[in-house]
Amino acid sequence: MPVMTYREALRSTLREELLRDDDVLLIGEEIGVFEGSYKITAGLLTEFGEKRVRDTPIARRGSSAPRSGPRCWGCARSSSS
Repeated sequence: MPVMTYREALRSTLREELLRDDDVLLIGEEIGVFEGSYKITAGLLTEFGEKRVRDTPIARRGSSAPRSGPRCWGCARSSSS
């Protein structure tokens, strides 16, 4: 088993999930261009594009984005529930 940092393990897991399922997207404060405060998402914006790696503003009310953002961006699947 290769030795890796927590940062590398998290980035690898996020990348694997993005590769595995086209419906997976990442939404967070400055995770795209800035690549997150700890660079966990480094390279994912370049590899998967803006539609799947979404920046949210650093704002107190930004926490509602994961609930409402995907529908607004046309990314969420419709569900019957």
